[in-house]
Amino acid sequence: MFELTCSDFEEWARAVQGADCRVMRSGPEESGWWLRIVELLHLSLQLAHEGAPNVFEGATWPNSINLLTSLDGAPFTLNGEAFTGNSLGLLAPGCALTTLLNSGVSTWASIAIPVSVFGESCAPNDDRRLQQVLSGRTSLVRTDPRYVARLHRLIGQIVPLARAGGLDDGESRRSAESEMLYATTLALADSFANREDHWGRPSVSRRLVVDRALEWMTAHWDGALRVTELAQAAGVSERTLRNVFIECFGMGPLRYIRLRQVHQVHAALLAADPERTTVTGVAMKLGIWDVDGLAARYRRVFGQSPRSTLRNPPSQRQLEVQ
Repeated sequence: MFELTCSDFEEWARAVQGADCRVMRSGPEESGWWLRIVELLHLSLQLAHEGAPNVFEGATWPNSINLLTSLDGAPFTLNGEAFTGNSLGLLAPGCALTTLLNSGVSTWASIAIPVSVFGESCAPNDDRRLQQVLSGRTSLVRTDPRYVARLHRLIGQIVPLARAGGLDDGESRRSAESEMLYATTLALADSFANREDHWGRPSVSRRLVVDRALEWMTAHWDGALRVTELAQAAGVSERTLRNVFIECFGMGPLRYIRLRQVHQVHAALLAADPERTTVTGVAMKLGIWDVDGLAARYRRVFGQSPRSTLRNPPSQRQLEVQ
């Protein structure tokens, strides 16, 4: 079992499994960040605690299906849809965009299932279900809340058992994996049998808008970013762009741009030599001219001024592996 208590959210974001992601805090920390990862024979179970509001974006790993469930704390959304007691996040393999918005401290779990293992768990000749999962669409699926509760109970049993050393032999891991795979299969079979496609054509449009906007942002970080240009790059009106960003990120495009800038400045200050670097110099290189406004936004997210980060970067804790 892998167990990590993180010194900050950057360390947590680097350790999260299942996606190549960017995690950006959107508010002050309220508690710590930690991860517990249990490797069974083929499946991997990840239990995670987030200590602050944040926005997650990234591409999922190409060879596994991930199921995401909310366990406790502040509500969060997947691609603009809120988790409820009868929902699971279905993260298709190699999905180009996953957007998670967390409004505060929360605990969640994900179950990574290799594509080949999931295919074997489907009923014989049930290619339709496999193709639905492999279609490259990431969304919230609705299922019987009893199946969600069953998954939660299994997670609550397996993780403490692994921490106590009760899954050290192959037979116990095989048994735990069999139970987990059966529970996930039941939940997904029920969701596909009763599924109403909540995303349909609007989801494709929404995903393309966000993809184009983020690609344009990445290519233009050397200058001032404007919402008008961002909307033109995404091929939509400013009003549509704002609506899409609020649904997917919980904020409008201008606030999102400023949040990304704050995190870019934070990363640059952590890597800088305080004797040869100034906050103003870092901001100017990133096309940020309002240094006072930057400092105010930076303090709201990180709880300290940019100069404090430059002079006294947080210490890095060692990973604790069990």
